Amino acid sequence: MIGYKNLQITFTLRSEMIIPDHPIGFDALLMKAIALKENLSPVQGDEGSPELPIERHAGSSLYLASVGFTRSAGRNAQFFTKRYSGDVPENLDLSGGFFKAYHQSLYTLACPIEVTFYCRGVPAAIRELTAFIPALGAKRSQGYGKVADVRVDEIMEDKSWIYRNEPMRAIPIRYYEDKIQQWYYAFTSPVPPGFAPEWKEVCYLPRPSSWLSITAGCEEEQGMPQTDPIRSVPIKKKKSLRNIWSERSTE
Repeated sequence: MIGYKNLQITFTLRSEMIIPDHPIGFDALLMKAIALKENLSPVQGDEGSPELPIERHAGSSLYLASVGFTRSAGRNAQFFTKRYSGDVPENLDLSGGFFKAYHQSLYTLACPIEVTFYCRGVPAAIRELTAFIPALGAKRSQGYGKVADVRVDEIMEDKSWIYRNEPMRAIPIRYYEDKIQQWYYAFTSPVPPGFAPEWKEVCYLPRPSSWLSITAGCEEEQGMPQTDPIRSVPIKKKKSLRNIWSERSTE
């Protein structure tokens, strides 16, 4: 019998991370790690995908693996100029006109940054695969989200599927139709790697205020002890699926 354990996997980053638009799924992250280890192309869906060292949910083929709960001490604004293939004027004005679109801003999470995942997995195999993850988030090749340390710890409780009456990963709403008025949902893919539109469906997810926490500059959070990365959040009125992510930063 495979020795699955309740695990908490904590990534500590040594460089700023671009604030993610969507939570990072741990099963998708490990699928990427296998692709890097074995020089494979990531495959979408169950057929042809390598098996992960994670237990599958008893009522489905989905892995018992949470999204990443990201904690940061603050955020910064940065600016960059998109590559322009034509002749660049000597005095380039990025404040307006034709070239304004080439001057873009992005927000990054300031160090210290921790991204915590939960799963029911094989500890030794999880440690081996996480060693192949050099960075998290967008623009990794440009130095963002570099991983300094990965810690894999056994914990008492299973926080990989549902914890404290909140979903911990993307779960299709058809699994729990009675929770539609309580849980947060969005249009996404429940299977890794998650980029193919044909696999997307309406899924429950942890609320943005749960999986992304930026403590600096927030008086409410500065006065609260951060003892557990998972905490209850107020329930807000559901948004339409078309606008589900439009107000994620204020959830």
